[in-house]
Amino acid sequence: SLIIASNSSAANRPTVAIIGTGDMGDSLGPRFAQLGFPVVYGSRDPNGEKAKLVAGNTHPSARVMSQLDAAQAGDIIILAVPWPAMEEVAQNLGATQGKIIIDVSFPHQQAEDGYYEPMIVWGAVLSATPGGVGVLFPPQLLLGMYLAGRLVNASV
Repeated sequence: SLIIASNSSAANRPTVAIIGTGDMGDSLGPRFAQLGFPVVYGSRDPNGEKAKLVAGNTHPSARVMSQLDAAQAGDIIILAVPWPAMEEVAQNLGATQGKIIIDVSFPHQQAEDGYYEPMIVWGAVLSATPGGVGVLFPPQLLLGMYLAGRLVNASV
């Protein structure tokens, strides 16, 4: 069992790998860094200006690398990519055994009327990752942990 709380010493905090540098990634990364977690970003374009800006706005020690390298560097992997890309991204993370993976995407498809309709497929991404994964937190739980300023009693 892994317990992560806002009063943990910085030396004992796991590295948070955020896959994606869009709206969700650039919002979550700085908050985790403020809480003292080392943060790495995984990007399709790790040398791009946007990725560098996101890391620079997060913390001086934040780094950007490929999605695969970030997933391997992280103890906690946050998938912060749009739903349509999720399966491909998840399949290219490499070995994820023993890591916590948090999916913050919104599974949806476009309905005939043009609006989004939810898809009830929680766990589909987990089966797509090599070797499977121990934990999937739905966005509502992650949001609650984020707003509370701490992650508590996350069991692997």
